Amino acid sequence: MDDLYDIPSYKCIHQFLRSYLGTTIYNNFESFVKIVMQIARQYKLRPGWRSIFDSTPHESTANDKEASYSGHYEMRGYKEHRLIGGDTDIPLAFKVTTITEYDGNHAQDLLDKALDGDAAIAELWFDQHYASYENLTYYELEKNMKTHYRIAKNWKIDGSIDEAEINRMYQRLFEHQQFLVADHADCSLEFQLKFIWDHSTTDKHRKVVGMFLRNRAHREYQESPKQYLAKQGFRSKIEGGFGVEKSFSILKLVIFRGIKSWKALISIRNFIDLIIAVFRMDLGQKTKLTSWKGIFV
Repeated sequence: MDDLYDIPSYKCIHQFLRSYLGTTIYNNFESFVKIVMQIARQYKLRPGWRSIFDSTPHESTANDKEASYSGHYEMRGYKEHRLIGGDTDIPLAFKVTTITEYDGNHAQDLLDKALDGDAAIAELWFDQHYASYENLTYYELEKNMKTHYRIAKNWKIDGSIDEAEINRMYQRLFEHQQFLVADHADCSLEFQLKFIWDHSTTDKHRKVVGMFLRNRAHREYQESPKQYLAKQGFRSKIEGGFGVEKSFSILKLVIFRGIKSWKALISIRNFIDLIIAVFRMDLGQKTKLTSWKGIFV
């Protein structure tokens, strides 16, 4: 007679997924990304070279006391903030918060986590929610990344903030040891902007740096709207694909409550995406590496 084995209870499985596996993945995701980046380089791929910020709301149960209600999404639940490789769909970093958390508040943290995972990011695509003055400065001056984002209809160019004003603000900081004279070969406009950001003692002056960066993008849009918006097509195409994938997501088939459970579930989903990406790379695929079609759905 064959030996009989007890099947673990749902509570036992749930506890393991939430308290152990999910938590481990959530706290160490950049370590898993680093392994996938190493594999991708072996296949001569650059998964994060062109990356996209994205967020997805997830509806929780009506009696979930930890969840918050969003009038925008008309649901009670949580939000997943992600940074993904635009060419490959590979998740590079993610966070889980209540649904009312503002997307842009987590952009710098996501970018840092992705870089900790060895994602070589050169360009970023995002919507206006990620384009705060602080974030633009961080992307462009701190991390030296090229940015692409849609200009919001209510944004206006501040004509008083131009290169001459930046130069005047920079000259006021001449007492700092790293100050370079104007005719120095390394005293570029980008150097001056970062110098003001790093050494100015007032938030007003630091904000001017971010305003200048946004003004520059706004002027580029005004000079050639079609060409500027054409660059956004890359992000729109990727997000459109995600819309299809989300409709098949396993996250729509489960009912969990509590942020710890949702963190675990979303962590496991992203971890599975990494595994699928490795399989698809091994099969010679170069794009849409995390699609679940043909595997789970």
